[in-house]
Amino acid sequence: MTDNTASLDEQIAEVARECAMREGVYAKWVLSGRMTLADSQTRIRRMRAALATLERLRAAERVAQPELL
Repeated sequence: MTDNTASLDEQIAEVARECAMREGVYAKWVLSGRMTLADSQTRIRRMRAALATLERLRAAERVAQPELL
């Protein structure tokens, strides 16, 4: 059985890291013809949306439980 647990802060950090990594890698892939610019923009937009969702969850969690700050 695999452990799929990670705190919200850990998830946010990982998705932010992934966003940064994709921006660099996808730029190279677009230049080499491995990926279209449109596809790279779509994939990066989706990952940024996932990051924004996690950040909204964290903000809501902090409002609901201010003692955790």
